[in-house]
Amino acid sequence: MYTQKRSYKLKALALFLAVFTILSTMPVAFAATALTVKNVTVWPTASGTIYCGQVLGEHITLSGGEVRYNGTVVEGTFAFADPNSRPIGNPSMRATLKFTPNDETQYKGFTAARIKEVTYTVLPVTPVLVDEANDKPRAEGTVETGTLLSAVPIVGGTLMNPYYPEKTNNLPKWTWSEPTTVLTKSGRYEAKTVANNSFNSITCSVYVAVAEPAVPYATIIEQPEIKTFTYAPDMKWGDIPIVGGKADVPGKFELTDVWKQKTVSAGSFTLDAVFMPDDLTARQPKELQISAVVEKDRCRFVDTDGKEIIPELTLPYGTTLIDGNIDALKNFVYPSNSTLNFVDPETGKKLSSFGTKPQVGSHELEINIVSWDKNFVGGLRKIKLTVIPTVITPRFKGEVNKNTGECKYRIAADSAIDAPKGSFDIYLNGELYKSGIKYGVEFTFNVGDGSYDMKAVYRPADNDCYSIDDITSSFSVKLPKRFKAIGADGANNADGTAFEAMMSEGSTVMVTAAVGAKPYYVFNGWEVVEGEVPEGTDLSKENVKFDMPDCDVTIQATWKFSLKLYLKNLFAPIITALRAFWLMLKSFFSNIIGK
Repeated sequence: MYTQKRSYKLKALALFLAVFTILSTMPVAFAATALTVKNVTVWPTASGTIYCGQVLGEHITLSGGEVRYNGTVVEGTFAFADPNSRPIGNPSMRATLKFTPNDETQYKGFTAARIKEVTYTVLPVTPVLVDEANDKPRAEGTVETGTLLSAVPIVGGTLMNPYYPEKTNNLPKWTWSEPTTVLTKSGRYEAKTVANNSFNSITCSVYVAVAEPAVPYATIIEQPEIKTFTYAPDMKWGDIPIVGGKADVPGKFELTDVWKQKTVSAGSFTLDAVFMPDDLTARQPKELQISAVVEKDRCRFVDTDGKEIIPELTLPYGTTLIDGNIDALKNFVYPSNSTLNFVDPETGKKLSSFGTKPQVGSHELEINIVSWDKNFVGGLRKIKLTVIPTVITPRFKGEVNKNTGECKYRIAADSAIDAPKGSFDIYLNGELYKSGIKYGVEFTFNVGDGSYDMKAVYRPADNDCYSIDDITSSFSVKLPKRFKAIGADGANNADGTAFEAMMSEGSTVMVTAAVGAKPYYVFNGWEVVEGEVPEGTDLSKENVKFDMPDCDVTIQATWKFSLKLYLKNLFAPIITALRAFWLMLKSFFSNIIGK
């Protein structure tokens, strides 16, 4: 039994291996991967020249381009989806492309319509007559005098695209170049085709038959004229007189209604006019043309009545001449939309680029008027400039030495300016103290105790740059007082005869008499020889102390002769010798007795 089961298993395994071998040797078919425009990493470039109606593939070529799938470049070819198409005119025609992979078993190509990344230009073509010899454009029938040219139909003149003759639709149509022309006689008139992206415009002379009127036209014997005149705003051609001229019958010359309503501008013109006979039953009106020249008007400065003026401009000294300073002149410039620039009269250059500060006084400058209106001519125009002194407010700058009363001051402004040309008179308490003081220059003077009102009065020079009001300042001075002690200890003389110092009011004075400076004399009190000392000051003591009063003070030590000191000093050597002798005797006898 076991052997039989084993035999079945071996047979089944052998059958499986046989089937697997057969299947592994059979070819397997897989579906190709479909590509799309999203796989394009680089679009091709279109190049070449093509005109409307030409075959696309014959004139525009593609180069470059890249397609990738999962990062791998797919080899293949870009081409126009319809290379035999004939595109219409377009300055930026979008291409419709198809991509064909080299291995179509692995990848499937795609078509992309009107790709904005790939464009080419289709140039317009000049149309031609299908049958130039027998079918030129022509006017149909005979029209009455006075008919507008636009009312005359154009027949014939069938056109075609020379690159695409079989295409007969969307071809340009004939129209009149000047459809508003009033027909008064037979003649040739220009017809044209309207240009578009696909076709250029062409012209053709077409004969129009006009029935002759029963009444003949007037004959011009002498040509009228319009005299050269200068442009003025809001002027119509109908306002301009026509002078001279003569016809074979009475009447008048006038511009056509169209020209009468047109606004005049500067330049040279050929105007449409007509001679209008007084008797229209004898002659018909005769069309003609009149030449006219309109000169440009001058840019200038004018007053409120339009009269040309030389404007006056006033500026304070120190003002730089730049365009912004001439806004006031814009009220007088004609035309009002002109641009004004200061001009250096010597170099002709704009001053606004670097600026100039004119001096005080009257000046005559030139302004360059630049007009943006083609009907005006700009140029240099004179102006009068008055530069007035600039008002400044300098002040006293300095200080007073509270110990000496010396004053050091100068007159200056808080910001830097050009130094005024004039000088100042300095007054103290209403009295002239100094004259000719220059701006910014230090001046000194000395004062004593008191309150002072200081004033500077400016004396301007000729054509001075500045106007300065009186400058005032007030200050007060309280100087220290001189204290002198004659016979004081520590005096500046070796014998102590004098001690001197400057002391502020209320400060403490302490001084000691120079006892012993004068032999055989003793201190006998202080004596006030100048000024006064505060009440209650004890002047009998060698050491004196008091508060400095508001005045100079001199005190002097007084002395009296001392006989005691004199005798003491006189007998001092004798007494000393006797004392020494006594000591010697005492020592001698002591030695004797002791033995």
